[in-house]
Amino acid sequence: MIRHRPVAIVLLFGAGLVAGLLHFWATLCAVAVLGFVLRRRARAATGVALTALGAITGAIAEAGEAYSCRTRLPAGRQELVVEPADPARQHHTRVRLRLPGFPCSGVVSGRWPERALERQGRVRAVVRWIPRQGVLGRGAGTLVVEDVLEVLQEPAAMVRLRRWIMHTVADLYGPRAAIVNALVLNRKDGLDPAVREAFVRAGLVHLLAISGFHVGVVALWMVLVCRLLGLGRRATFGVTTVAVTAYVALLGWPPAATRAAVLAVLVMGSRIRQRHVSSGAILAVTALILLLAEPWTVVQVGAWLSVVALTGVMTFERWGRTTLGGGWVVRSVAASLGATLATAPVTAAVFGTVSFTGIVLNVVAMPLVAIALPAVFGSVLLTPAVPLLGEALATSGGLLLAGLTWLAQWGAGVPGGAIVTAAGWTAGLPWLGVLGLALWLMGRRNTSRESARRALWLVAGAAWMVLLWPSGAPAGAADLTLHFLDVGQGDGIAVRTPGGHWVLVDGGPRTGRWDAGQRTVVPFLRRHGVRRLDAVVVTHADADHLGGISSIVRAVPTGLVLEPGGAPESPLYLAFLDELVAGGVPWRPGRAGDRFVIDGVIFEVVHPDTTWAQWGQDINEDSIVLLVRYGQFDALLAGDIGFPAELALRGRIGRVEVLKVGHHGSKGSTGEGWLEELAPSIAIVSVGRNRYGHPAAEALERLDQHGVSIWRTDREGHITIRTDGRTFTVTGRGRRESGAAVQ
Repeated sequence: MIRHRPVAIVLLFGAGLVAGLLHFWATLCAVAVLGFVLRRRARAATGVALTALGAITGAIAEAGEAYSCRTRLPAGRQELVVEPADPARQHHTRVRLRLPGFPCSGVVSGRWPERALERQGRVRAVVRWIPRQGVLGRGAGTLVVEDVLEVLQEPAAMVRLRRWIMHTVADLYGPRAAIVNALVLNRKDGLDPAVREAFVRAGLVHLLAISGFHVGVVALWMVLVCRLLGLGRRATFGVTTVAVTAYVALLGWPPAATRAAVLAVLVMGSRIRQRHVSSGAILAVTALILLLAEPWTVVQVGAWLSVVALTGVMTFERWGRTTLGGGWVVRSVAASLGATLATAPVTAAVFGTVSFTGIVLNVVAMPLVAIALPAVFGSVLLTPAVPLLGEALATSGGLLLAGLTWLAQWGAGVPGGAIVTAAGWTAGLPWLGVLGLALWLMGRRNTSRESARRALWLVAGAAWMVLLWPSGAPAGAADLTLHFLDVGQGDGIAVRTPGGHWVLVDGGPRTGRWDAGQRTVVPFLRRHGVRRLDAVVVTHADADHLGGISSIVRAVPTGLVLEPGGAPESPLYLAFLDELVAGGVPWRPGRAGDRFVIDGVIFEVVHPDTTWAQWGQDINEDSIVLLVRYGQFDALLAGDIGFPAELALRGRIGRVEVLKVGHHGSKGSTGEGWLEELAPSIAIVSVGRNRYGHPAAEALERLDQHGVSIWRTDREGHITIRTDGRTFTVTGRGRRESGAAVQ
């Protein structure tokens, strides 16, 4: 009966929940008809009832979205009362914001101004809401706090506590403070991008995000302490429950930690009552509780990763214990293998990466973290009262974390340790087959009935992947696609040819701790399964174009680098050329007339030429200008040129459909004569927050007077243009536009 199958209960309820959230009422009606036909069978009737209950719960949750702050906030600039749910820090101003007084519910993602870091709490501020469409059509966006007008109330006690912990961690751990904040407070914003990428490649990135493992470690250490103090079962249960709950509350109740806390409490409760409850049943009950509390969890990738990882760990660890025998090493490797194979279909579908080095590395890394966490907690708690002991614990914890970082960096360099593909549900299907084969080989009763049952589970898994990731292969895979990446104040353009080759134009800025190449461009290329860049074009030597290129070339094999030539006295530029030579990457100056053709797409350099009279006077005017042609479609990527170079190019290009405007839309670029000749339909302005006034009102006005549709990366985010050579479609954050190419 279903009452003995908690996993079945959760699956039926979850299916109904998805129907309610996504309006799949046809599916629900089919289930209802099935229930009517089988109404005399108690199991079928109960299943239909559970599915219907899930559908009703989902419909209520979907209707409630209309009242969330993400949906109700009007776009644009306004004056509001806001309150950070997290402390903002210098260089890392991304926070969650509450809106007391505004008729809405929930928190929104926001940014706090660096100049107002000392004026946090409940404040009256000038804000700008930038909306976008979230997952499955949910409201989303970023609330940018532009100016704090008045502090109405000091920060809440929990925010002050988090701020104190971060200051203490910074004092105790110095350069390792960022990784400590990630491990303890779930704050990854200060983490070095290179370190994070190393953890991703090594299959250890889950250790940098608060998850069931971290909460489980806290619970186990609390149980150990209680036993050393001689406390009984019930007292241990009470103390551990309070400690785990307080820790999750300190974090702000993130979903992964909340799931783990509920699971830990259920496990401890079942042991106190001396009842044996299967791990699958406990996991199912935990999932059911969280689905009831937050129905949208059913379509969150993080939730799926947590559940399937735990299921894989339990299944493979049990198999390793009963089949292979051996000690904790065998069981640990089996559990790590289970987590990797179980999550591989999801990580391949969503992120395009599956790491196998983590199977072995986790056996060492997880004990390191399990020992480091109590040292970190102890150092923070004891330093105010017993400074010497606190510093000693910080030293030991720091050494353990240094070992963890070294392990990640070593694992990231293992050849073939990570398999990178293009993201999409089709990327996950082969891994679903591998998982199915592994489960079949592990089975003790490989009868036809048992094999059919497992096959049914795999079909169900494939159906879920198609449902949650409806775009498998890249849309328009046979088209030319231009990606104007949101790299902030700079340029970063990735071009995919119809045959799947890639060309990159500029790599975004690198300033201080921010490297757009490492933080934005490389992750984008990884998600799209890019194994090689056929060419990289560096338009000129300014840091907002060249800065991120070094990280990109180090991460992705590159066929050729085109650069503007000359010998500017720029340490960044000269160091970049030295890196190319040391890495054996071919490079040469680009000059007008240079062209290369890939899959029918013509890439032609139209500037500078050998007769350019103003060479060396302004490196912006020396920028490589690249014309991209495919069929009747033309796009001109103008680097940072202004009026002088535009005048020199008059009569040499003709009409284009898309213009990436020069110099981020400065007032000295995008002139009248330039626009008259090019007559673009679409203008792309690659721009971020800046002190230069980009884009200038004069340039925007000229574009508007010529009837050009303006797209800005600071507003539309990542802008994609897809064309078959005859028509084109432009998409960005909450916006879409189509047009026809003119020959």
